Amino acid sequence: MMASLREEFRWYHPEIKTTSVHPFFIAPPASSVEHWDKQSRLPDVTAPYVAEMTVKGIKEERQTVTVPSHLYFLLWLIKILPSPAGEMWRDMFYAKINSLDNKVKSS
Repeated sequence: MMASLREEFRWYHPEIKTTSVHPFFIAPPASSVEHWDKQSRLPDVTAPYVAEMTVKGIKEERQTVTVPSHLYFLLWLIKILPSPAGEMWRDMFYAKINSLDNKVKSS
C-alpha cells in the first residue's frame, strides 16, 4: 500500500517523501501493565531505539526503516520465497501473543 502511495506522490507531489517503519516487537516500559504474554524468537527493541532509527531514516530520506535493521533482509527473503517456504520460516521464528484476559477467562 505504501508503494502505491509513494508512486502517486512521486508523480503528483514529488516534494512529499514517505518512510515506512517496520519495528519488530517493541519492549513495553517496566511501569506498564502487562496485557499479553508474548513468546518470540525475535528480540525486543526499545521504544527510544525505534524512535532514534526512525528519525535517522527520515533524515536520510529512506523509503523503509526496519528495526532492528538486520531483519530487513529476512523480510525481503520471505517475500521472494514460495509461500510454503515463507510459512515454514514464520513457523520457525514465531511470535505468539496471547491475551492475559483469555488466560483468565479460560482458567
